[in-house]
Amino acid sequence: MQPNHAPSLCFLGAKADSLAILGSMCHQSRQRNSSLLATALLAFFASLAAGCSAQDPVEQIRELHEQGKYSASLDPLRELLQARGNDPEIQFLYGTALRRDGQPDMALWALKKASEHPNWKIAAGVELASAASAVQNWSLAIEAASAALSVDPDNLQALSIRGAARIESKVDLRAGLEDLDRALALTPDDLPLQTLRIAALLNLEEIDEAGEAIAILEEKGRDASFDNDVLGHFCITHAVFESETGKLDQAEELFSNCLDKYPTHGTVLDQAVGFFDSRGESERATQFLTAALERTPGNPFYRTALSYRLRALDDFEGSEKNLRAGLTIGSKADIAGLWASLADHYVAADDLDSAAAAYEEAFALFPDPSAMQILTLADIHARAEQNAKALEIAKLLENDIYRGLIEARVHLNEGRPARALARLDEVLPDWPDNPGARYYAARAAEQVGDFTRAIAEYRQSIRSNAAFTEAGLRLARIHRAEGALGPAWIAASHHRKAHPGDLASTLFLLELAHRKSAGAQFLSFTSSLRGSPDWALAVS
Repeated sequence: MQPNHAPSLCFLGAKADSLAILGSMCHQSRQRNSSLLATALLAFFASLAAGCSAQDPVEQIRELHEQGKYSASLDPLRELLQARGNDPEIQFLYGTALRRDGQPDMALWALKKASEHPNWKIAAGVELASAASAVQNWSLAIEAASAALSVDPDNLQALSIRGAARIESKVDLRAGLEDLDRALALTPDDLPLQTLRIAALLNLEEIDEAGEAIAILEEKGRDASFDNDVLGHFCITHAVFESETGKLDQAEELFSNCLDKYPTHGTVLDQAVGFFDSRGESERATQFLTAALERTPGNPFYRTALSYRLRALDDFEGSEKNLRAGLTIGSKADIAGLWASLADHYVAADDLDSAAAAYEEAFALFPDPSAMQILTLADIHARAEQNAKALEIAKLLENDIYRGLIEARVHLNEGRPARALARLDEVLPDWPDNPGARYYAARAAEQVGDFTRAIAEYRQSIRSNAAFTEAGLRLARIHRAEGALGPAWIAASHHRKAHPGDLASTLFLLELAHRKSAGAQFLSFTSSLRGSPDWALAVS
């Protein structure tokens, strides 16, 4: 039996309980006209089968992309991949369609292959860098953008992506700043790049130059007729600057002023809430979010954010009440997103049956459910061990990769690890970076006694996304069982870093430190917990 807190196979780039986030993303980004898509697909397959059109099928796919119909091109592209799998343009088009359809994780493999061809190094490299950035794989984003820049040194998109990735990852802030300066030389009025440049300057502790950059932004704000969205960004950037330079009293005043002027501005709220949280004023931060929701009760994002905070405070009753209060407000799409948020709430409350029921309500409101939304519905039923329902929903998935994920999960639920592993072996070649699939392949391998493979699969899951599953902790337990305490320590430490506040990894490391040495390492680790929520546990 799988634990209720086990991660999802399909919620890529997010934590296991992020149904709400995924649901919100899905219902915003995939509002498609099903009749148009069906028409496009029928026309495409009819021309292939009957030979009634002389038009190249690749040309038809290019036209679909020009019209923004990326989803409609996916099935035809899969057909072409079967026949022309080594064609870099087919790989590029397939990866591009996946990324633009909101499936960046799935896009990585095809875009990697396409970018290896000299003729596609720039176009596929930039797409790959964008997809990698979308899933916060900063090292891959930097590598792909660099490859594109080696051919086209002034490619604006590659410069912007690489600069942002270097700054977000903090791997090479100086090089990231240089990238942004080169990009801004090409597009000097790009506000997001200017703001990111200030963040780089602050991280490099170049305070005076960061202050000058902020002054220039504020001057632009006074001289130009910017809307409140832009002005809110100017305002909060100054407040963040004062906070980063240690002028906390001035920062508090600026944050408060920004909230007075732009009380429902998303970035202002986000930064202000983070600032007051960091000062131990979480209740005050929650009040700001509550006030913003009272001003705009139909805003599903504020409502979802407030519920997340209430759950963090163990107020599950308040979280549910808040979400249900929005189910009669706003558009059908907004209400669908709130049902998805409610499913997220029930996952956090370890009530997977209610989570599945809530996501069914969301699913019923999607005008044209995407493959990812179908996969999510099947997945949450599988997580709730409603196996027959999960398999029934999975039949709606035309993509065998998606279907295989659900079937493998059900095999594990029903105690058939060998069959689960065999099904995942059919999925992994086409989706090798899926951390959930790798995690469950490792779980299945453990159950059939193949610990060598289990270790390899856990390691790959960690490389794909350490925060997505408990692969690090399970790997550490295998190493401990085989007496390899050093590797066990490393794996558990990585897991704890990716899962701040995880009680299980803290307990594991405490026990391991005591086994390894009752002296220096044990004392060092317990000392590192001083002042943290785990300190009382360490003392006991």
